[in-house]
Amino acid sequence: MENDNQKIKFIYADLQRTKANDEIYLDTFGTENDLKKQGVALIEGEKYLFWRDDEENDPLIFTGVAYCEKETNKWYAKIDSTSIKHLSESDFSIIYTAREIQGV
Repeated sequence: MENDNQKIKFIYADLQRTKANDEIYLDTFGTENDLKKQGVALIEGEKYLFWRDDEENDPLIFTGVAYCEKETNKWYAKIDSTSIKHLSESDFSIIYTAREIQGV
């Protein structure tokens, strides 16, 4: 059984905070809250797991690589759009509940 320190950390990201094609800003309250709560500092070029809530309490989960705009010092992620799926449709559904993904 995994303990909480070994669990994969999912970071909230709003897919509507679009920067460009398949790129989203990581500047929402939810993102900042997850990063702080989990003690995660974004690293340029690292791949992360993200989540976004939906109406059916079946969060969308997806992967993306973090980058920082040098001019504005704003973080964004280049999303792998082929990775976007509901938790219930993913292999993570065996290990995680929606509440765990959402940090509730």
